[in-house]
Amino acid sequence: MKAEATNLDLSRADRRIGKNTTVMIDGFAINKESLACADWEAVPTMAGKDPRLAEPVRAKKEAIPSQSFCQHCWDGGNLVLCSGCPRAYHTKCLDPEFQSKALGIMNFFCSQHQCVDCGAKTTEAGGMIFRCRWCEKGYCEDCLDWEKTNLIGDNLPEYKMLGCGARAQAWYIECPGCTERWETDEVDRLAMSGEKKRIEREYEVFVKQQG
Repeated sequence: MKAEATNLDLSRADRRIGKNTTVMIDGFAINKESLACADWEAVPTMAGKDPRLAEPVRAKKEAIPSQSFCQHCWDGGNLVLCSGCPRAYHTKCLDPEFQSKALGIMNFFCSQHQCVDCGAKTTEAGGMIFRCRWCEKGYCEDCLDWEKTNLIGDNLPEYKMLGCGARAQAWYIECPGCTERWETDEVDRLAMSGEKKRIEREYEVFVKQQG
């Protein structure tokens, strides 16, 4: 057994011959690969040697389709498009805070990406904002009045017809402001009821066309 162990150690040593990554020069251990580099040139990385170890190419983000009407007034026209969801707005219909953002050069994220009450953005609200189907408001879990809220789901029929999938950061609702308004404003309630039926009819046709 001792002889076998010795032979095994020797075979391991043999396999290492010529494979050490360092050499001794003037008492210092020098990386072999650095000897082939020019002054101040970096040592090649493993990723450079083997393409399998290189950084994976990130897939390009899918374009987000946009609705053709303002989420505040429900009219069409010249709209500012949200960079994070299908919502669109007239600049004049946005609150001053979002008007300045919409006119900036950076991506514009609309009011449904932060809580209307406390101002918490999606990441600050545990990764989820409850977004109203009918108005421009969004709520974090803590600020939402659950007793006056109608929960819908993680997607909307009108979004599906645009080709927009569910978003992990969004849950759609009928918010307290809308449900309270419908209790006193019959015209608005009937208008929303008619809009729901219109969308339902269009979605039924859409599903049939999709097979």
